[in-house]
Amino acid sequence: MNSRIESLIVLGLLVLVSRVLVSLAVKEPPEVNTNFGRVKGLWLSTVRHREIAGFIGLPYAEPPVGDLRFENPRLWTEKWNETKNATEDQSACAQGNVGSSEILGSEDCLYINVFTPVVYEVNDTTTSGSERLPVIVYVHGGSFNFGSSNTSKLAPTYLLDHDVVLVTFNYRLNVFGFFSTGNAVTPGNYGLKDQVAALHWVQNNIEAFGGDPRSVTLVGISAGAASVHLLATSNATENLFHKIITMSGVATASWAFHTREDIRNSSMVVAKRLLCDIESILEREELEDYESNGNDTELIEENSYLTEDAKDQKVLECLKKADYKKLVQAGYWFEWRGNPACYFGPTLEAEADGAVITTHPDYSLKHGQIRDIPWISGLVNDEGLVKTSDLFLMSQLKEEFLENFDSLLPYVLELQNNIEDFNASNREIVNFYFNGELDPELFDENITEMIGDGIMAWPTYEALKIQSAKMKSNAYFYVFSYEGTFSNTFRWDIPFHFGVAHGDDANYLFPILNKKFEELQLMNTLGDITMINIMCELFSSFAQTGVPSARLTTEWEPFQKAHRFLRLGSDHRTDINMESNFLPERMSFWSELMSNYSRPVREIKVGLINASIKNTSQFTIISLLLTIFIHLFFLSIR
Repeated sequence: MNSRIESLIVLGLLVLVSRVLVSLAVKEPPEVNTNFGRVKGLWLSTVRHREIAGFIGLPYAEPPVGDLRFENPRLWTEKWNETKNATEDQSACAQGNVGSSEILGSEDCLYINVFTPVVYEVNDTTTSGSERLPVIVYVHGGSFNFGSSNTSKLAPTYLLDHDVVLVTFNYRLNVFGFFSTGNAVTPGNYGLKDQVAALHWVQNNIEAFGGDPRSVTLVGISAGAASVHLLATSNATENLFHKIITMSGVATASWAFHTREDIRNSSMVVAKRLLCDIESILEREELEDYESNGNDTELIEENSYLTEDAKDQKVLECLKKADYKKLVQAGYWFEWRGNPACYFGPTLEAEADGAVITTHPDYSLKHGQIRDIPWISGLVNDEGLVKTSDLFLMSQLKEEFLENFDSLLPYVLELQNNIEDFNASNREIVNFYFNGELDPELFDENITEMIGDGIMAWPTYEALKIQSAKMKSNAYFYVFSYEGTFSNTFRWDIPFHFGVAHGDDANYLFPILNKKFEELQLMNTLGDITMINIMCELFSSFAQTGVPSARLTTEWEPFQKAHRFLRLGSDHRTDINMESNFLPERMSFWSELMSNYSRPVREIKVGLINASIKNTSQFTIISLLLTIFIHLFFLSIR
């Protein structure tokens, strides 16, 4: 009897195994038809074991190499006859490796990834548009200098348990993405223009993957959040997205936007380091001419008549020929220990084909010149840890900062180009946060608050107040205060917890830190899993309806109602509550400080202020001449 039962069990197992093997053998990779030809992806699984399809490493623009370096992206148009494999990550965009001299990535990097749970409907031509899923397009952060859409970190395993299509992509960074001469020769913003190109690709292709091009939510974190907010002010992005989520970043933060003068200065430092500045170029040309002809007089005279644009064109041509690794290395320098972090980034452009940011974001927000669409904006509880966690781990750094506090503080706060009187503003900050003196104990208690308020909390809160007052759509504000297993404070792979750091909230949308610190062999706790479910449900419901909601949580009130915000978590607890009065004393302090000491916006649109100055000067000259004429007239009749 026992042997018969055993035989039946063995037979049953054999049948089960054979069925699994047959299903695996029959299961073909997912394929879709795009505008460029047929594409083959791969099957993936979410944390809840939902089967989804991934299409990885599809080109959305031509490689920006050679003559296309420092040029607007050219949308991908090439078609392929055979089925294209889309199963592997492509190169990240060229960048330095944080903490080392290694160069990562390449210039051939403009690739996009799509993840969808509805691959079975993809090839069904009878599927109606109403059955298409909302699309989330995620813009990675990294101070405009680092980062990528690598699928090991930006994996779809959390978000795709919900009915959305997810898109991630690379865009040009650092000097490649934001070099600018401040004029029409090289206007800059190439990283932002790559983002616009990716959004065009989504509009033209996402239906093939089951996504709805009429329901696109643009999500970004840190520099990605600032990019998203900036794109919402741009006429170049009309109808490309319909809701936005900005996580720890807004367009009006001091680090998020550069004057044309500032970005030109940074760009010319790079040129000089590579001997591509105009002085080095002209010296070489004169030397070459002298060696060839024995006389360089003609060339010197010719160069003396070069316009500024012609000189900048020579600089551009030189840099286009430079080795990309040397360009990356030349593009990195810091005043102190990685500060300021965002010395390259978005700037103001003149109106032209392909221009993205043609109005200063401060002006756009104050005058309602920004897309009126549903908006979620959020912060983490301890934003300043992005700068201060190293101070707590390295006493030498802390001593160095304290000894040079007055000179270093503007760079740590990314305010080096935004404050008129550093001595006076520094005194105000020390008085408010440290009771007038830099006592080491009080310093430890309040330095994270001070930096977090200056670089993230106040700019975000101020932008919400200004923009939401002019919106008909709802704006929502959150503060993420859940301290989970993983944190960005794990410097050098050591699991030190100091609070909830900048970027920690993204780990509940993607397993970024799980992958980054996998050697620590830590696992998500029940609380982590709960917060993953809450965050993904809030964001996916917002993508679907424009109203964020999650089961068994409190209703999220719009910010316009009473400037209330949703607090997500508290220490290690997953409590979700609506709260009032966001840091009122600290926000008032920064509002007054920036009102008193920040430099006025001198450029609203390129040429506008200069034109007014020119007109004022002309008026002054005319008035002076008229005054002299009248004076002489009266003298003549006396």
